[in-house]
Amino acid sequence: MSLSRHLATIGAALVLLASLAAPDATAATSDRKVVHPSACMPVGPNTTIDELEVSGNGIYNPGTSIEKVICPLPRDQETVYGSTSVVIGIYYRVLGAGATSVTCTLTIGSTSMQTQAVWTSTKSGPLKSGGARGDFTITGGTQSPDFLVVPSSVTCAIPPKTSLGAIYHVETGVTNYP
Repeated sequence: MSLSRHLATIGAALVLLASLAAPDATAATSDRKVVHPSACMPVGPNTTIDELEVSGNGIYNPGTSIEKVICPLPRDQETVYGSTSVVIGIYYRVLGAGATSVTCTLTIGSTSMQTQAVWTSTKSGPLKSGGARGDFTITGGTQSPDFLVVPSSVTCAIPPKTSLGAIYHVETGVTNYP
C-alpha cells in the first residue's frame, strides 16, 4: 500500500472517530415513547402478579377489587424537568358494566436518592363502561435542581374488569435522541 493510500485510510478513520466522539448533532427538544404495561410491576402489599392478566393488550384486572401497578418511565432528557417537561398519557379500557376509571400518580424523584421534595400529581380518567376506552394526561412538575437526573414513574390503580392499555411518555427538553 502506498503512503498516500495509507494516510487516506488513517484520515478516514480519524474522521469516523471524531464523528463518534462529537456531541450529537441530532439532539432533539422532545422525545416521545410508549411504555407497554408489561413493564409495570404490582404494588404491594395488596396486589400480586397473580391478581393480574398481562398480555400484548396490556394489564387486565379480572378480579373484584382495585389493583395497583407501578410503571417505570425511561428518561432521555438531559436537563432538569421544568413545569411542563413531562406529559404522560394513560390509555385504558373498561370491560365491566359499571362506570369506572383508572387513577394514576406521576412521581418525579426518589426519597431514597434525594433529600429534596419529590414531585407528584394524581389524576383520574373519565368514567367508562361496557367496553369503552378512556384516556387522560398528567403534566409533570418541576424537579429539584440539586440532582440533574432523577427517576420518574407512574403508579396506577386499575379497577375490576379494566385494562391498562398503554402509557404515552413525552419529554419536552433537550434529549439525546430525536
